[in-house]
Amino acid sequence: MSRSRHRSAQPLSQPPREWVGGRFRSPFYITGTDPPHRPDMILWIELPGEVPVAMTILDPDAAPLSLGRTLLDGFTKPLAGPPRRPQRVRVADETAAAEVRAAVGSAIEVVVAPTPELAAMIDAMAEDIGGAEEASYFEGGRISPDLVAHLFAAGRVLHAAAPWK
Repeated sequence: MSRSRHRSAQPLSQPPREWVGGRFRSPFYITGTDPPHRPDMILWIELPGEVPVAMTILDPDAAPLSLGRTLLDGFTKPLAGPPRRPQRVRVADETAAAEVRAAVGSAIEVVVAPTPELAAMIDAMAEDIGGAEEASYFEGGRISPDLVAHLFAAGRVLHAAAPWK
């Protein structure tokens, strides 16, 4: 085997694995509660590739959960692929960074910087479930003014037809 061929058989250098995480309002509603509500979520995605690796839906009635706890859960039971750890994690603010540092210590680099990948992931989730709904006072914002207008228009037609007479 030639020397150059031997070199090409070695694995190529991988870019550093970075996980980007944050806490935000989910793009969906939890129904079956009074009133229905949009819970907060913690999400971690892995770069490159923007692969979701950890996610927690936060129960407003439960004890607060830190970004660090969800990150640690993602190490051992990621949503995709085998258990692994990133070389670096990135969060949007110093409060989030403190939560993560409390969980991982100095074992992993924690960077405070913008997290646009999370916003893009949330936007994609919202599109997958029908897009973000317009603000409305009906059903805690779940029913748009256009849908209510359609209901009243149908009601006018029904009233004019008066099938009960």
